[in-house]
Amino acid sequence: EFLSDKSNFPAEPEDPFLYVERYSKISQEFSNFSGSDLKHVPQSTDHLMNAAVGLAEEAGEVQDCLDMSDSLKHDFESLKKEISDVFWYCAMACSAVGFSMKKLATDFNTYRAPENLIDEVNGLSRVSLSILGRVKKIHYHGHSVEDAKKYLWQDLGWIFSHAVSIANYVGWSVEEVMEENLNKLRK
Repeated sequence: EFLSDKSNFPAEPEDPFLYVERYSKISQEFSNFSGSDLKHVPQSTDHLMNAAVGLAEEAGEVQDCLDMSDSLKHDFESLKKEISDVFWYCAMACSAVGFSMKKLATDFNTYRAPENLIDEVNGLSRVSLSILGRVKKIHYHGHSVEDAKKYLWQDLGWIFSHAVSIANYVGWSVEEVMEENLNKLRK
């Protein structure tokens, strides 16, 4: 119902980060209906592990969209879908540790023109693996989520920043890319 009401997602939001906040709420809502026993435990390390694995997987799929030897063979249609999935898992990770994705977007929205697409994609992959390593220590070795939060904040900020730069490099807005996942959910 929320998804089908277009007024919840204005074409040009009055606050550019309002869309990110709404998107984050939808990802929380849908991740809670995954059939998991963790529905009511957003702080669960299982939820965080799922988001970290998803980020690493999607970063790899973003790389798969690019032909490293011939930029004319880049698959931009698939790239948009994979970047939208990166934003989705970023929202899930924020939810799992109690971060506001809107604040993350605000803090890490220092637009920088990417020098090239490959560097941004490689940066996305490096940071996603860093997050996965941190979360693995939390999930399997009992490290504290609280102790890792400042690093997770920085890493998730870099994920968001790289994803925005990739989208902008190709000529897409953040809202347009996020809409890819919302359209999948509406079907």
